[in-house]
Amino acid sequence: MPAARKTKSKATAKKAKSARKPAVKTKAKTAVKKATKKVAKKVAAKRKATPKKIAQRRSQRIVSLDIHTHISIPEAAQLQRAVQSEEETQKAARYAQATARDKGVINPSAREDTNDPKLRLAKMDEAGIDIQLVSMNTNPPYYSLSGEDGLKVAKLANQGILDYTRNAPDRFVGLGMAPMQSASHAVEALEHAMSLGLKGINILTNIGGHDLGEEMFWPVWKRAEELGAAVLLHPLGFTNQDRFMKFRLANTVGQPLEETLAMLSLIHEGVMARHPKLKILMSHGGGYLPFYYGRSDSTFFRDPHLRGAIDKKPSTYIRQFYLDTCVFDLHMIEFLADTYDMDHVVLGTDFPYRDWGAVQMINSSKKLGRAHKEGILGRNAAKVLGMTI
Repeated sequence: MPAARKTKSKATAKKAKSARKPAVKTKAKTAVKKATKKVAKKVAAKRKATPKKIAQRRSQRIVSLDIHTHISIPEAAQLQRAVQSEEETQKAARYAQATARDKGVINPSAREDTNDPKLRLAKMDEAGIDIQLVSMNTNPPYYSLSGEDGLKVAKLANQGILDYTRNAPDRFVGLGMAPMQSASHAVEALEHAMSLGLKGINILTNIGGHDLGEEMFWPVWKRAEELGAAVLLHPLGFTNQDRFMKFRLANTVGQPLEETLAMLSLIHEGVMARHPKLKILMSHGGGYLPFYYGRSDSTFFRDPHLRGAIDKKPSTYIRQFYLDTCVFDLHMIEFLADTYDMDHVVLGTDFPYRDWGAVQMINSSKKLGRAHKEGILGRNAAKVLGMTI
């Protein structure tokens, strides 16, 4: 009996051992399959994640939209010269001579490398500018024309600007012109510009010596608000500039002073209070007022009879303007961003008149966070212009 049990026990053990062998192989195969599936999943996940990572990298790049750039529409300029008086022609010539960088140098906005779309795009790429809002410089003599002649020039300019933007619709958007000396003709020019798909108009900071807040211009502001049109204010010298002809002061001092007067006129005459949705883009950071508002606020409280048509301090209304970065100094840009509403500071470079590395300067700021940079460089202006970038 013991021997039989031993024999049986050996046979059973041998059988059990042989039965376990396939199980070992099966486990090994299962482990391999699991490992293979795991690797495959990782590869698949990596492949799936790659487009996301690329998209994330792309989304990290801030899109820039420059609202302060100049262009020449030769046909419109030629028509203006043909219908303006000789006296106005001479005035414009004296200002051009006083502010010229060097004798015989062509106006930058009329140079080939400015008006040739391909060359302009190349310069934009160098400067890190993705989109430009282009507009034609409005010269003071333009406002001496009759309303009818001014409208003819404006419509020619509007069409010329539209045609220019068609060279690269994803890189150029435009502002038109309007003969502000005649409100009815100005409204018609504004409506014409908007009907073409332009974003608004570019005007000077005074119209033949008249301040922009005066009653004669109220219909234009009302219609601009109704249409959601952007209005870029850009000066050309100073109204009474006899003392500004030396050292290029008509440009460096006169223009910021013009912008200050224009803003205060629109504020004290009640234009900004009556039209809270009016979209006014101020070149050169709005001149001196955004940096020196305390004196105006002080007068508001000290001399109530000098308030004009407002019941809030002037600095309250400054926040309604869109102030550009064309102040050439990072600390001043940071001050604007810190002092005024985050979405009311927009990129402006004065292209092609100056090359001051605006995008690089703003990106280099340690005080401005990413959200501020995104807003200033492009998002704020896009919102004003009704664009998606």
